Amino acid sequence: MSFMRYKNHKGGYRESDHGPILRCHQPLSEENFIKDPKEISKAAKFLIREKKFIDARNLLKKALERYPNDKYFHSMLIKVYDGLGDINNAREIFNEAVNKGITDVVTYTSMIDAYGKNGRPDKAREIFNEAVNKGIVNVVTYTSMIDAYGKNGRPDKAREIFNEAVNKGITDVVTYNSMIDAYGKNGELNKAREIFNEAVNKGITDVVTYTSMIDAYGKNGELNKAREIFNEAVNKGIVNVVTYNSMIDAYYHRKKFDEIEKLISSAPNEIKNAECILLSRLEAMRKQKKYGEVLKQIENLLNNRTFKEHDSVVLARVIRAYCLKDSNQNGKAIEEFRRLKTKVPKTNIHYPRIICGLVFCHNVRNNEREQFKNDLEMWSRESTNSSLSYDIKRALESLNSRG
Repeated sequence: MSFMRYKNHKGGYRESDHGPILRCHQPLSEENFIKDPKEISKAAKFLIREKKFIDARNLLKKALERYPNDKYFHSMLIKVYDGLGDINNAREIFNEAVNKGITDVVTYTSMIDAYGKNGRPDKAREIFNEAVNKGIVNVVTYTSMIDAYGKNGRPDKAREIFNEAVNKGITDVVTYNSMIDAYGKNGELNKAREIFNEAVNKGITDVVTYTSMIDAYGKNGELNKAREIFNEAVNKGIVNVVTYNSMIDAYYHRKKFDEIEKLISSAPNEIKNAECILLSRLEAMRKQKKYGEVLKQIENLLNNRTFKEHDSVVLARVIRAYCLKDSNQNGKAIEEFRRLKTKVPKTNIHYPRIICGLVFCHNVRNNEREQFKNDLEMWSRESTNSSLSYDIKRALESLNSRG
């Protein structure tokens, strides 16, 4: 099928009514291949954003046959292999770009990100040092290295990179946000607050700065301090849906479901009526065992024509399935989980909850058991959501106890 057919009026790309614009099991023919590099780039970015990594890989590999020295296609393919968890092929593409002399700051930053996300911060540092020595670094390169160390339990090393960036004057608000996040992920709240205060004093904060600090306190059980930062953000008008969700998550993890209701009730209408906030409220209500009310509201939402965001629809149906399970309607819950498993791609953020749901409903088929175990083990290493991590742990324990 032609890419051009699915180009929308804004110059971007969307899915057709019949499936993705590329199908991984159908090789691209010349007649279906976009010959304009700008159009290839737009299509590849769309596929990466939608986490259709196999389709993106097929597109970019074909693109490199036609344009073997295009640096941007190399960088995007590194990101694609990163998304697929294929760090060896990511490095191979990086090396190819280096050997051809077509690297830039994006190439190096993409490789740093890939190593960081795949648990290899020392390898990321090697690439970072090479970029520094060649003088092809910017604030994004430093921020990526801070992030790589932060997500791999090395906040001390992240701080070294942060200090170097500060001394060289290569910082912006994102650098500060990443350092707050690195400390927060590793439970070093005083140091996170120190960086937050420095950012506030320098006047280089944004909504993410406040959200990162709320998240750091929330994930470590410091609800009062999280709320203190949240209130400060509200008073300064530096809040959005993500800020509210971070505060909601903090309450959720400590089972303060009544506080979630109060928080959402007092929110401005544009926040209160956002799909993700509506669904957070319904999840809190489910936890309070208000099953009938939740099921009724989800039905209304799914029938509402304005409720169209794909991830929101998936999450609404996942909440409905769990509601059915919790209210002893196991048969209906299994039907919903099975429909979701069939229709929702594994790359979807809510897919792990679907698999956990099937495990909790004792509906794992013999030919699925090993695959479920492997997937759950992978998600347990990758998940940064504490409630999801808990469900994954329970699901793994359940599978292992049944042999």
